[in-house]
Amino acid sequence: MTDTHGPTPLPCSLDPLEDETLPGFLLRLSHRLERSPARMMQLTGLAADRRFASRVSHEKMLHLSPAELRVFSLVTQLSSDEADQLCFTSMNERYPTGFHPGIPPKGLLTRADFWVLSTASRYCPECLTGDGSVVQADHGGAWQRAWRLPVTFACTRHHRLLEHLCPKCHRPAFEAGPTTGRFPMIAAASTIGLHPAQCRLPLPGSSQLCEQRLDAPSSPALTLPGPVLALQRRLADFLEPHGLRHAVSADSECTTLQYFTDLRLLAHLVATTWPQARALAPSEELAAAVDERSPAMRPNTNTRPAIRRKPGYFTTFRADVIRPLHPAVSACLLAIADSILTQHNADERRSLLRQLLPGDRASVNGRWGWGSTFSRKYTQTCSPGLRELVVPLTMPYTVIRASPRPPAQPKCGPQHIPQILPADWVEDLLGELSLTPGERNYLAVCRLVQTMLGGSLGGAAHFLGLPTNMAQGYRIANRGGLVLRAADEKGLDWLDKTLLEIPDRLREAGLIDYQRRRAVLEDWLIPRPIWNDMTERVLNQPVKVSTPVRQLFTSETERIIDSVVVWTLVTQGRKTLAPQMNKHRALLTQRSNHPTWRTFIGAADTLAGRLLLDLLRAYSKDVAHQIDDRHPGPVTGIAPR
Repeated sequence: MTDTHGPTPLPCSLDPLEDETLPGFLLRLSHRLERSPARMMQLTGLAADRRFASRVSHEKMLHLSPAELRVFSLVTQLSSDEADQLCFTSMNERYPTGFHPGIPPKGLLTRADFWVLSTASRYCPECLTGDGSVVQADHGGAWQRAWRLPVTFACTRHHRLLEHLCPKCHRPAFEAGPTTGRFPMIAAASTIGLHPAQCRLPLPGSSQLCEQRLDAPSSPALTLPGPVLALQRRLADFLEPHGLRHAVSADSECTTLQYFTDLRLLAHLVATTWPQARALAPSEELAAAVDERSPAMRPNTNTRPAIRRKPGYFTTFRADVIRPLHPAVSACLLAIADSILTQHNADERRSLLRQLLPGDRASVNGRWGWGSTFSRKYTQTCSPGLRELVVPLTMPYTVIRASPRPPAQPKCGPQHIPQILPADWVEDLLGELSLTPGERNYLAVCRLVQTMLGGSLGGAAHFLGLPTNMAQGYRIANRGGLVLRAADEKGLDWLDKTLLEIPDRLREAGLIDYQRRRAVLEDWLIPRPIWNDMTERVLNQPVKVSTPVRQLFTSETERIIDSVVVWTLVTQGRKTLAPQMNKHRALLTQRSNHPTWRTFIGAADTLAGRLLLDLLRAYSKDVAHQIDDRHPGPVTGIAPR
């Protein structure tokens, strides 16, 4: 069995057990061949540096390179598929391990998206005893991959919570042990003769190994509630190689990858805001387990420190919060997260999530903390249902860097929202808020578009063509606080429910694509022949018009003013935001001298201005019809008669 001239197959090997991990297989194989696990890692090609085989990193159990896989398969007489199934990357299509071939291995232990218990394992003592076969009677049952996943907290075969500590030394099972540098895959790897189910860690204050058998029969300390066991069975079905690949999360169809991501995100939120969701715990025993653990999981979200890396800073998605080793803690957090995701009532889902979100303004608007992490990293990997639920609640006025996505409901989308809603609608719906009429309108249209598009309030304002404080149009400083003011006065749920009446009213009035109208009229002025015709009709009225007024009516400034009026009427937009106002700003400095403008803004009521304004209103209807009917060619309209 020499290995000096390349890899040589072992004289005998073992068949891998169902869902077995790579370190578990190596322990059983070394026990059968009476070699140390370190020597087995040398022989199978896992130890690149043969002098330090006992230090082979835990990263090997995540993924083997093609060369390592080829040598390992040859030496152990396994097929490539059998060898690959010992690693966690074979689960990537159904579970978000966070590890993909080609990513730098450095720092995997603390990767925020690494959802595997890499240096410890939960276990079921009864499963470790084996199934009674000769091989398993000699070498024990499998150390299962599922036990290293935070979503596996119970054994569905024996109807019990898993264990996670050695009953003798009270240290985590399969822990890496004392080490420097990378965490080894197997502790005490140079030791020969230990059973795969024995604890390989030293006793406290001693160099002697614990050697406690972890497969000794024991009763779980906590009772497993029936609904939690049912949840574990459902999660186990998703993990099966040929199991379901689709799930329902937040009332939307999604993949199992997205569903597990949803569970992880909400479980983290529940943990860091505990005891906000304690009433949703499946049992008092499980809630008490989280109570005991919660001080270590809860970050400081009350104030923003001056230095981001200060110890009190809200460190989101820490490893000990993402992957709590205690099975009862995971069971409670995941059961609560699943109860939110499976809540059929959309308003109730939103209300439950709203209660969990941090109450300070910084965390609510997502500038940092859970909402910020979600928006930066997980909006594309979570389910559509959770994205629709979370984004409007966590990003009232933050900066966004992605283009707005298409509306989820094309029957009434953001393109149908004008810049200015009817004043009686706004007063009827938001009159209880202590805001000015202009602020209420601004809040209504921006929040409604944000709810439809996702993203930020600044992105919604940019979509509508409303002003923001950045050239790109993605940030609002002065008016972003309107959402928080409304939330303080009436609650965010009340605001969003109230605004949902606006799409119904728009449908009753007839949906209009205001976004298209604004886009078509972006570089538009009234065609000169039509405008000349309208002004001549006003000037030819049997009413004396003074020479200065006649000169104003026939100037280019008047044509621009009249174009602004038409744009305002057609788009239901703010006249000061008309593109003609910005592009011809120099010519419009004296617009208050023009009768048409003074009549339009209500500053005066002259006969000439009123006559021209009536013609412009009639002309605006024709322009709107031409845009809505999508007539080819430039917008001209028909001169009113």
